[in-house]
Amino acid sequence: MSNNNASTSLAVAHKAVKQLRLEASVRRIHNVKLQSRFNQQGAELRRKEQHTNRMREKLSQFTDRHRDRGA
Repeated sequence: MSNNNASTSLAVAHKAVKQLRLEASVRRIHNVKLQSRFNQQGAELRRKEQHTNRMREKLSQFTDRHRDRGA
């Protein structure tokens, strides 16, 4: 392999490595965004579950009072 061919191959390899690093960086950024969205949705789900449980408790108390008055 001539010196020129080796230099060309090395330049191509460096370019490929640079592209792969860029793609890896983009994927990391995308993954961070997905993780953040996942965490936000988890927190929202927990808030909604807590609200649902509070509403169930209020409904239970209301129906208990209504039942006690009617009995």
